[in-house]
Amino acid sequence: GSLYRDAEARAIRKYYSLWSTSPQGQDLSYGIISFYKEQVNKIRRQIGGGENSEKLRIGTVDSFQGMEFDVVFLSLVRTSRKSKQNESDAEKAARIYGFLSLYNRLNVSMSRQKKLLVLVGDADQLPSVGPGNVFADIIRSGIVPTVRLTEIFRQTGDSRIVRNAHM
Repeated sequence: GSLYRDAEARAIRKYYSLWSTSPQGQDLSYGIISFYKEQVNKIRRQIGGGENSEKLRIGTVDSFQGMEFDVVFLSLVRTSRKSKQNESDAEKAARIYGFLSLYNRLNVSMSRQKKLLVLVGDADQLPSVGPGNVFADIIRSGIVPTVRLTEIFRQTGDSRIVRNAHM
């Protein structure tokens, strides 16, 4: 089935609601993109709007080619799966990043904004593949504002899944 993350859908709803009703953001256009249809459905239910409009469009990356918005939320949705022995970097990237490893889709998803691109995902679940740790380095630098979600939604706080994800 299609992947989804409720925590990301709730975070997008929170920030979209805050920004789109603020004096600075009420006249802006918003795009909310995910690589996964089920995540799009979750976000639509969170925001309470099913239909796309001039001010807001929610959809998979394929529905955004040729479009631009002032603000774009990109829901990454990935949760890494267990690695396999003797896995190449390309195989590891495909397993961890899924659609994020397809350059044409990544290009479309990250080039639709005019003013602001907001990446929404779990930094602890998106490790670098190969040398370096670019994503973590950018977050640690403080150059890019980040918000850490602290509420655990699908498992209890003492779950081994949660402990292993933050090792």
